[in-house]
Order: sequence, then structure tokens, then C-alpha cells
Amino acid sequence: MLPEKVMQTSSQENRPRRFLNAPLRWLILFLFLVGFLIFAYGAMEARKTSSNRVVDWFPSSFQETRKCQWFWGHFGTDELLMISWEGLATDDPIQEMVAAHLTASPGKDASGNPLPSFFTRVMTTHQMLDELEKVIGGAYDAQNLDPPQSPRKIAAERLDGWLISRDRQSGCIVAIMSLYGAEHRAEALKKVYDDTMRLTGLTHQQIHIAGSSCDSVAIDEASKQSQEKLLPIFGLVCLILLALCMKNCILTFTILAIAMINEEFGPAMIFFTGSHMDSISLLISALVFVLTLECGIHLANYYRDAVREKGDSSAVMSAIEKGWLPCFLATFTTVLGMGSLAISHVTPIRNFGIYSALALSMGTFFLFLYLPSFWENWPPYRYTLSGIRKSDRETQKALQKDHSGKIWRILASFISRTYAGIILLFLLLLGGASLFIFDLKTTVSIHGMLPRNNEVIVDYNYLEKKVGGLVPLEVVIRIPKKGNESRNWLEQCELVKRVETALTQVPDMDGSMSMLNFLPDLPELRERGTRAAVIRRRSNTILEENMEKFRESGYFYEAPEEKLWRISVRVPAWKRLDYEPLLKKLECVVYETFQEAGVGCRFLPEQLAESPYLIPIAEQFQQSADDTVSKERLPFVDVSTVVTGAVPLVFQAQKQLLKDLIDSFFMAFVLITLTLIFLLRGILPGLIAMLPNIFPSIFVFGILAWWGLEVDIGSMMTASVALGITVDGTLHFLTWFQRGIREGRGRCDAVIYAYTHCAKAMLQTAFICGFAFLVFSFSGFIPVSRFAWMLCILLTVAVITDLFLTPALLISPLGRVFVSRKNRQTPPSKSVFSTEASKESTVTNVP
Repeated sequence: MLPEKVMQTSSQENRPRRFLNAPLRWLILFLFLVGFLIFAYGAMEARKTSSNRVVDWFPSSFQETRKCQWFWGHFGTDELLMISWEGLATDDPIQEMVAAHLTASPGKDASGNPLPSFFTRVMTTHQMLDELEKVIGGAYDAQNLDPPQSPRKIAAERLDGWLISRDRQSGCIVAIMSLYGAEHRAEALKKVYDDTMRLTGLTHQQIHIAGSSCDSVAIDEASKQSQEKLLPIFGLVCLILLALCMKNCILTFTILAIAMINEEFGPAMIFFTGSHMDSISLLISALVFVLTLECGIHLANYYRDAVREKGDSSAVMSAIEKGWLPCFLATFTTVLGMGSLAISHVTPIRNFGIYSALALSMGTFFLFLYLPSFWENWPPYRYTLSGIRKSDRETQKALQKDHSGKIWRILASFISRTYAGIILLFLLLLGGASLFIFDLKTTVSIHGMLPRNNEVIVDYNYLEKKVGGLVPLEVVIRIPKKGNESRNWLEQCELVKRVETALTQVPDMDGSMSMLNFLPDLPELRERGTRAAVIRRRSNTILEENMEKFRESGYFYEAPEEKLWRISVRVPAWKRLDYEPLLKKLECVVYETFQEAGVGCRFLPEQLAESPYLIPIAEQFQQSADDTVSKERLPFVDVSTVVTGAVPLVFQAQKQLLKDLIDSFFMAFVLITLTLIFLLRGILPGLIAMLPNIFPSIFVFGILAWWGLEVDIGSMMTASVALGITVDGTLHFLTWFQRGIREGRGRCDAVIYAYTHCAKAMLQTAFICGFAFLVFSFSGFIPVSRFAWMLCILLTVAVITDLFLTPALLISPLGRVFVSRKNRQTPPSKSVFSTEASKESTVTNVP
């Protein structure tokens, strides 16, 4: 008979271990229900705040952002809408009716006061022709000159390519957005469509509208519509794939439920922290959803193994003990990968990295509270679909039918014989792809974010074909008052004329607009004689008298210390030009024109630092300043220029995107490598373990560069995210490999042990996460579409790498660094895996 103390010890060891007590488990489930309602409300409110403007993507410290803000401070917002339709004649009076409705208040606020107008000014072809005809005709009358052609035709020439079509037959309406309108772009655009359709009797499709405001609204609508249509399909696909993999309704339901709760964390945190959603932030929910599924699938497989071995009485605690470390480490490295995007200067990417990392961290913590609580209350393998309770013996017998171990033993046997060739193949692919990675190009084209059949793209193509280029590029000539007091209005206009003429001759320029479009022809400054001098004096007087009207045009601004002359140049959107050479050419042309006119220029040190191509021109100015300023007829001093607008900002975004891609990937690589070095307790093991993790990103992006495909804002994020996710599989595999080693197995046997315990879950997570995300490849917002198929490809390459390269490294002589000295000296013990493996094939079991 056993002693009483021994019997008590044995009784305690056989007592089922439970996850918390029943009241605490019910409290956790109740708190999750309450938390879901709170976070669902925050997420719903956050999705109402979605806003997309390229200028909002950069901090105010950026040079191009400061330029844009400086420009808006002097000339107002550059947001405008161009409106036209087939058959709109230049003198059609319907234009004035539409303009009157657009400038009217859109309604009343809650107090009954009229709301501000969406538009500060609406210009019509008919109105501008009348005004210009009057100004030009009056100027010729004041100078007692006969115009070369009728003032109406001269006015039409000035508006050609801006408000009048190329054939001079069709007109259009240009509405300049107010600050209130910029805050309510969607409502403003809706008012334009509603008013125009009501007054003209046309349909929505017959009206063509383009402009920067349309771009923002189109991106908002494309991303929202895609999310609304694709999210339910995405959830359904995840449900089907999860059910096929789990083959258990309780496991499927619980994992899916916690994933649905966790997906609300990111948007809710955006709302509660006072930030706002953008088109990229909408991906946070889907990404956290699939990553929660990934962690839940691994935990479910650990639970299944525990039930198979000992029944479900202590299976939950056993699953937590085996699964918390690899799941925690996998989440930690994924958070590092996503968190590395926080260093990006592109606001949507930075927000995506920050909020997705926070949401995943919080979601994983809650997953380890929710799933064990639910599984303890309703053991997944205790009930059939009809509700009949099963015994432990029936449950274990059903789970023993899993024959996947045979497959993994065959694969391990194959790798043990060919590990050298496998490692060499992966190294050759890695080296070949890395040769092309430096040729990678980025793009942040606004129109590249929308499909070609999108309404905005169709309208842009129509208006650019009919009228002219619509992408604005602003050139501002800054003439200081100090030192230029003797320079009259006529000389200043002459300088603007020369610069504008030079700019329009640059290839790909498609029209320009400046103060000169509102003025009569300037008299020739070179012409001598009394009559020419009288004409110049009269012209200068006319300019001076009309300057107040010209200030209202938005193309001239007089500051306390300088006069600013704006030249708006247009480039066609459909060409998708390479902006770098274009911007360099424009800025050089302006200063070369200054040099030819003998204008003294001022080059700021920061300007030369940002535009080194101007240094030769600056040196030429310094060498020839004394000669030219004294001899030429336009002796201005300290004149400078500012080139700003959508084009420079997009170019800055392209440069910054590539820099952020490199920086974030390098940061993620360093942080994850240091983590592996710490976990594996050695520099060499950490570096070797990183090889399978950097392979997918370098290989896939190298292939993109080889094919000449450009990386956009969506593709860029996948590099760091995929690096973090790829480490998940490696960590799970290494965790089980080292557990096998500690149990006395050889390295080949430990690889089989790792295969048996986590390879199935690795395949399931890659299959579900990768292919479910492919649903978003049908999104109407191109960055989301590219993020989806890029992530699917990267996850597919990652799981192949983890199932082939990782075990090949562990079986090869390099794998000895993953075995401690103590375990190296201990001969491998016999195990069920090595015994069964020997029946299938011969595996050399190295220590």
C-alpha cells in the first residue's frame, strides 16, 4: 500500500489543470462582448473620417510641403474643378446659371445660418471672354492703336488650352475651392453634379469634371467601395478556408470571432487618438484579422496535439504552455516588421505601421485570454454537430487518424540527402535577385492609384484631349522691393513674359496661365522714339490702374517686402511623366532666362543643397553679374523663383518612398536579427536563421525590378510586413527543433519532430492568410490591390523557404550552431519519429 503522502502527490498530478476558474472565464467572455461593442463603435466612426490628399502625406518640415503651404498662404488653395460637357459652346449662357448656383450657399447649419460656399470663385468661358475683350479693347483705345484682330479673338487666344478647347468651339467652367469646400470635397462635388444636371438636363455620365479635388474624392470612394464590397467576401473566404483546415466548428467559430474583434482595434485606436483614416489605413483591419487567424491556427494545432496525447481535460493549459513562446515571439517579430514602417515620412505608411503594430500586440494578448476561456467552457472535441457529448477515448481515437506525419518524414529524408543542393539553389536565387534590387523604381502617381476605367480617369482623358493638360505646376517669380524700386510694372510683366515663353517651350508642357493672359499685348521695350515711349508710359499706367483687379485674379500678390508673380504651367496626366528630369529642366530654364535678361539672382544655400544641378548656373551668375546687370535692359536684383505644386510634391513622394522602403526594411532586419541573436544565444545562429527570412522580400522585389515593374505605396509596405510575418514560421520551426534536441534527438530527428508539430499549421496559415488576402486584389484602389497580391506571393515564397531552406540549414553542418554543447556531447536517443522514419527511408541522424 502506498503512503498517504505519495497518494496525495499522485492525485494532484492526475488532477485536471484548468485555465483560470469558471467565474473568471465567464467574466473574460463578458468583457470581450462589451469591448467589442466599444471598439466597433470607434472603428465605425473612424471609417467616416477617411481623407486622401498627397499634400497631407508629408510633415510640415518637408521642403516641398513648406513650399506648398507658402504658396497657398499667398495665392490661396490650388484646388479647383474643371467642368464641361459635350456641346457646351463658349457663349452659352447656361454657364452663368451654373456658376451662380455653385457660388450660392449649400444650405443652413443647425442654427439656421447659411453655410459658407464651397467655392470662392467660379469662372466661365463666357464671363472671361467678356472681361478680357473689354480690357484688351480699352487698352488699344487708350493707346490710339488698332488691334491686329478683334479683341474677342485675342481674348479667345489667351484662354486657349485653359478655358477654351483647342478647336475654339467648346468652353468650360473652372470652380476654385474655398477652405470650407476643401474640408467637404465630397459634398462640394455632389453639389456640382446635382446643380449641373438639374440646369442642363444632362446625365451624370455626360458631365465631365476633373481637378485635384476630384482625385481625393475618387480615391476615397474607390477605397471605401472596395472595402464595403470585398470585406464581406474576404470574411466568407476566411471562414470557408478556416473550416476546411480546422475541421471543427467550435475551433473555427472561436478563432474567427476573436479575429473579428481584433480587426476593430486599429481603426478604433485611430478614432480615439484623434487621427483620421486614409485609404491605406483601411488595410489595418484585414491585416490584423489574418494575423490573428495565423496565431489562432497555431494555438488550435497545439490544442489538437494535446487532446490527441492526453485527452482534453488539461489540453488547454498544455496548448498554452507549448504555444505561448513561439506565438509570442512570432507576434513580436511581426510587430517589429510593421513597427519599422513608423520611421517613414509618408503619413499613411507611418500610421499603418504604428496602428497595425499596436492592434496586433493588443489582439494577441486578448487572443490568449479569449480562446482558452472559450475552449475550457466548450471543449471543441467533446461535442458533435448534433450536440452529442463524446468521451476522451472517442476524441483521441478520431484525432489519431492524422497521417500527415508520414509526409513530413519523407520530406525530411529528401532534405537530409539533398540539403547542399537546396542551400545552393536558394543562395543562387538570392544572389541573382539582389543584382536587380538596386534598379527598383517607385511611383506615387495619383492617377496610378485608380484603374483606367475609373470615372475620374475617363473625365481627365476627355478634358485633356479637348482642352489641355490638367496637372498643375506652379512657378512663382519673387521680386524683392528693395533694390528694384525703379523697375516699373511694364518691366516686371516683361520678365514674366520671357519666363513664361521659355517654360512653354519645354517638352511635355501643355499650356500655361499667368497675369499676361488678362493683359493686352505688351509694347516692345527695345523700340526707340517718342511714340514708343508714350505707348510704354500709357501701358504702364493701364497696368498700375488695373493692378487691384489683377490681384483678385490669383496670379499676382504684393507682400510687404516683395512682389510675387505666378505662372501656372500644365502637364498632361495621361503621359505619367518622369518628373525628376522635368523639374530640373524647368528650374534651370527659369534661371537661364534670368541670366539672358541680365537679372541678378539670389541662390539660398538650402536651395543649392536640395537642387545641386543649379550650382553651375549659380557660379555662372556670380562670374558674370557685374557685366550683365549694367548692360542689359532688365536690371533686377536678388530675384529668385519657387517651383511648387502637385508635380514637385509627387516627385518628392517618389524619392521618399524608395528611401523609406530601404530604411524600414533595414531597421526591421536589424531589430529582428538582434532578437534572433538574443533568443538563439549567438551571433552566428541569429545570422543563419535570418537567411530564410530575408530571402522572400529580396527575391520578390528583385523579380519586380527585373521585370521593370514600379513599386507603389501599397507594394512598399509589404517588404517590412512580410519580413516580420516570415519570421513567424522560422520561429515556430526553430522552437520545436530545439525542443526535440533537448529531448535527446539528433538534428534530423528533431527536424521531423518540428515538421510534425508545426509544419501543418504553417501551411494552413500561409494558405488562409495569403489566398484570403487575394480577395483585395480586385480592389478599385490600386495600392490596396498590389498590397494584396504582393503579400500573397511573399507569404507563399516564405512558407516554401521555411519548409525547405530552414530544415536544410538545420541538417547541414551549419545546423550544429543551433545545438548547445551539452546536447552535442549527448548521443541522440531513440524516438518514435526516428524509428518510424527508418521504416520509410533511411535518414542519417546527425547530432
